[in-house]
Amino acid sequence: MANTITRQQLMDGSRHRVFGFYLQSDGSNETATSIYASSSFSTAVQGAWTNSKLVRLYYATNSAATSRIRVLWNAITPILLTPIPANYSGEMDFCAIGGLDNAATGTAGVDGQIMITTTGLASGDSIIIIGEIKQGGS
Repeated sequence: MANTITRQQLMDGSRHRVFGFYLQSDGSNETATSIYASSSFSTAVQGAWTNSKLVRLYYATNSAATSRIRVLWNAITPILLTPIPANYSGEMDFCAIGGLDNAATGTAGVDGQIMITTTGLASGDSIIIIGEIKQGGS
């Protein structure tokens, strides 16, 4: 079997996008699984989304204390964006600094995609992530 994953486009604007990601675990883990891909949003406003910025990240996890959840910027060698605590809910707000720059910008394979990697998930564990992305340079 495989984890049940749902991705949503909650807002698709010319400068801001909001995505939703939900995972219900069957006990298996995820490795570099996409939670946001700029290519899945409107092509009419693609622009410079490969060097996008993360403005806010909301999360809720219902998982074993031993589980590890890492959010990554995509590149040939993915770069850690942030870890997310197990069995916790919270918000990371980077508005005051204009958003968190894509640390993978300028590296091979960068495409603006955000991914998740997990370890230690048990059957029934869940992860909810809502993120706001701002177009780079704006």
